[in-house]
Amino acid sequence: MLSVHFIELWIRFLLFGLISIIRFRSPLAILNSEKLGRELFSGHVKNDGITLRPNAFKINRKSENSISLDRISLAPLRLFTSLALAAAKRRKVNFKGFAEIAPDAFTRVQLEGNTVLSVKGDPTKSNPFHANVPLPPDRDDDFYLLIATELLQYAQVTRIYKKLKGV
Repeated sequence: MLSVHFIELWIRFLLFGLISIIRFRSPLAILNSEKLGRELFSGHVKNDGITLRPNAFKINRKSENSISLDRISLAPLRLFTSLALAAAKRRKVNFKGFAEIAPDAFTRVQLEGNTVLSVKGDPTKSNPFHANVPLPPDRDDDFYLLIATELLQYAQVTRIYKKLKGV
């Protein structure tokens, strides 16, 4: 059964896509004016509730090859929260909130050679406003930890999820 949030996300994306195409822009292009959100789960935030741990942006190199993000400025946050809560339930972890980060933060990460990180719109069946930051493959954990640690200086925990009584 399709949820109301799922349907609303797709309707918003189709409208966003239509407007983008009318403006001769790809709906997959990420503008620097957008806000991106990294879903935070158990272990991503320190006990103070506002300080991120380095693993908030670290990937599991065995199952991931990019940093997964939501384009949170393009739809109401409650829709992304609904997706994150469902993901937390599947993974048996607690959803803590979102870390906001600007798209241009990824281009500021210093990597060896001329490698530059970039954000790309990457709609999924469950989240049309999904984005990815592809990472170079086949690197050791220290490489991915370095990227994650550098991103911490550009991210802010601004959207903390608190379950309301009776919800």
